[in-house]
This record gives sequence, structure tokens and C-alpha cells, in this order.
Amino acid sequence: MLPGNTGNNLSANCTAGSWVKPAKITCSSCKACWYIFSAMGFFPVTPGSGIYAIGSPFFNSITIQLPNGKTFQVIAESCSKKNKYIQSATLNGNVLNTAFISHKDIAAGGKLHLVMGERPNKEWGVK
Repeated sequence: MLPGNTGNNLSANCTAGSWVKPAKITCSSCKACWYIFSAMGFFPVTPGSGIYAIGSPFFNSITIQLPNGKTFQVIAESCSKKNKYIQSATLNGNVLNTAFISHKDIAAGGKLHLVMGERPNKEWGVK
């Protein structure tokens, strides 16, 4: 559960346009937005930069319905509390060895497929 009335304000304060209007974002709605992004497996490095860091999703699969009618799906194979480390990743079937994706990648639709494991793969995400 989100603190206070944060959940009621998410749709109003956490739209793509709100990132360019920081005065409209309260501290609690920023935290809630970050939490939701992080739970999906990625989050804005710096709001408005268009770069998202890839992290450990809380779900095996999540699909985002985009305004352009496309979808962006995050699949986290073997995701669990124990298997919280990314072993490998692909973006739309192409090997991804960086820990970042762009807003353009998400907006174009497609699939981010993460294979999760019990221990960090120190070879992944180093480029």
C-alpha cells in the first residue's frame, strides 16, 4: 500500500508530461512513481533524460499499454526473491549487455526479456 493519498495522485502526477513540470510532483508521488517503475524492472536515471536503468523486477511479466496502441513487455524469467540478479537480457530479441534502455526503446513497443539468477553475473551490464 502506498502512503497517504499518493495512490490517488499517481495518474495525475506521474504522467510522462509531469516529468517536465517538477513543481507539480510532490515528494510522495515521486517516491510512488519510482517504486512503480522499479517494480516493473526499470526506472528513470534522471527524470526527463530519456534514459532508464534496468533493475530487478518484482514480477515475472508485466505489460505496459502505450498511448500509441503498442505494448512494452518486461519478462523476468525465473524472477523470485532468491533470483534477483540479472544474468542476461535481450531487447526485442537482440542481446543487451548494458544496464540501460532509452525512452525511445520503450515508446516503440517490444519486449525486454531478463533472465534472473541467484548470484550477480559480473559479465552482464558492463558495456
